Amino acid sequence: MKSVLNYKKTTLWIMIATAAVLVILVVCFLTNPTREYQIRITIPAGSTETFCYSDEEISPKGNTLTFYAGEGLGDTEIALLPVEVREENAYDEPAYITQGMPVKMDVEKGAWFKIGVNIQNPTDESMDVYVSVKNVEVRIASVKEVGDSSLSTEQTPGEEDAAQQEYISLQAEEMPVKNDTIQNIMLYEQPEADKVCIKVQPSMIRENAYYYYIPTDKDQEWLSAQVDALDLDGQPFDRRWEGHKEKGWQIIYNDMEIRVFEGGYLYYTYDDEKGMMECFIEASKLCDYIQIMLREIGYLNYDVSDIKHIVSAKLDVKSTFTGGQFYSQTITDAETLQKFEEWFSNAKYMYGGTECGTQYACLELTLANGDVVKLSMATDSCPNFHIDGVAYDYRPVSDWNNSEFYKYFNEIPWEYE
Repeated sequence: MKSVLNYKKTTLWIMIATAAVLVILVVCFLTNPTREYQIRITIPAGSTETFCYSDEEISPKGNTLTFYAGEGLGDTEIALLPVEVREENAYDEPAYITQGMPVKMDVEKGAWFKIGVNIQNPTDESMDVYVSVKNVEVRIASVKEVGDSSLSTEQTPGEEDAAQQEYISLQAEEMPVKNDTIQNIMLYEQPEADKVCIKVQPSMIRENAYYYYIPTDKDQEWLSAQVDALDLDGQPFDRRWEGHKEKGWQIIYNDMEIRVFEGGYLYYTYDDEKGMMECFIEASKLCDYIQIMLREIGYLNYDVSDIKHIVSAKLDVKSTFTGGQFYSQTITDAETLQKFEEWFSNAKYMYGGTECGTQYACLELTLANGDVVKLSMATDSCPNFHIDGVAYDYRPVSDWNNSEFYKYFNEIPWEYE
């Protein structure tokens, strides 16, 4: 009889332990779902290339990937372009993809690829198609890969060369010789403790308002030493940042968020027994170093007064107003583009940024001189936009809202009251 009772107790204990394990597994699956990425591939106007490839790059977390045809993509071929792999010739054969049917491809775990599709575009407007994929990491391609000649900065080519030379001399004088670790920068959703992280708002449709670039290796060592050495003893709050313009990115280091201004200035606030204190100091060497690193992901400064002679305006939106669906419309009407030029080239800088859903809409302006300027447009009633984290108000009169802008894109749903 005792053995029977002992057996029942053991069974009850096993059942409780099993139930606990099942609960843990359920929680893990609910809180860590496999994320699905929609990889955009732009087919240029008039393109006759066999394959066009994504700007984003993917890295498989396993040895097999499953692809689905996303928005705008019909029956065609899909291919992988190796970026960082051990076997260069292992991905020469494309696969056929059709709507609603999965396509599986054997891949190298941890390698990096671009996704290509076999589509030509005989029209005079570029078009975007999407490929859906899970179980990958995604990063933005290096500007050196996709070409940065269409982007403009406030610096002349000679000044850019000088800044790059200064960056090289910084490494030679103050840092050990390093490998080319600045290529193919990844952006993360969260900062990392005990590391210098750069908070950015890239001008593109994105899921989060902010992302974080986290330098590695010798870059991280050098930056950590520089930030640790900063004298951040403040003085009573007096708006010392006034008259200076933000760069559009911030330095995050543990519990500190340091705003960065043109001219190499840093701004930091904190509270103590005297009240709010602020620190406004010059650290041009640190700021220049980071700005050159950010250039690798196309994170550039642009003077809005240079938005002249617009030849096309393409608006991409994916927001609650579109039901989470992606919409795109391109305008080439000269009268409308002239209005846009007047609005945006005269926009006023806004200190502190704006939280108006700018991550859900991106306006790509192509200028006659070849520049392509990307504006993260507000998706609520605010007449605001960002250019890589720098906020502007473009209203020509005080009584103004975003409906005046969105009404020109009549193919894109938008309603705000």
